[in-house]
Amino acid sequence: MRSSSLATRLFLSATAWVVVILLITGIALSSVYRAATERAFDRRLNLYLRTLIAEVATPDDLTEHQFQSLGEPLTRAELGVLLAYAKIVLFDDILASPVPDDPHFESDLVGYFPEKMSKKYEGEIRSHRLRREIIATELGNDTVNRGGPTFISRLQDLTGRAAPEVVAAFAVVRDGFELPQVYRAIDVLDTKIDGDAQLGLYQQVGRLVHAASAWFLK
Repeated sequence: MRSSSLATRLFLSATAWVVVILLITGIALSSVYRAATERAFDRRLNLYLRTLIAEVATPDDLTEHQFQSLGEPLTRAELGVLLAYAKIVLFDDILASPVPDDPHFESDLVGYFPEKMSKKYEGEIRSHRLRREIIATELGNDTVNRGGPTFISRLQDLTGRAAPEVVAAFAVVRDGFELPQVYRAIDVLDTKIDGDAQLGLYQQVGRLVHAASAWFLK
């Protein structure tokens, strides 16, 4: 009886240690993977910024000092330029894909126009010769505005999917969770609640968008 009890205790103790070791190993591997992903992302972002500067600046402006200063936090003006550039690149990627042809996004097309116009000329709008360009613009703007300038790159690194697929996943999450209504509900809280609390709500929604989009792509 004692032998059986001792064997049971030894088995339970060994099992507990195995579980602890697996947990520690999992946490360590997760930290290593996260650090490697962040370093890869930082390298891509640095290259992205260098490309942006090379395209908008003259050769005389491209000093080594300016390139070295890329490690500093972006100013609001620089962030605005980065957002605009991200939207331009994303627009081209979406337009070159079959995403704008999906009937699901006709609501984005109609929503681009004023409500009175969309009701009166809905048929003409749906057959507009620039319908693909309008849809690509709306989807790209919405994705970058809500997900941020690095949303596409992060999910591409995480899932290996193309940018248009990430945009389509974002749209599914946006419409599935009725995020426009959620954002409007948070917007109306201006001056009604603490600013940090309101920013926290936006961040919670942002995490939901990122996690749900990644899950959908996988």
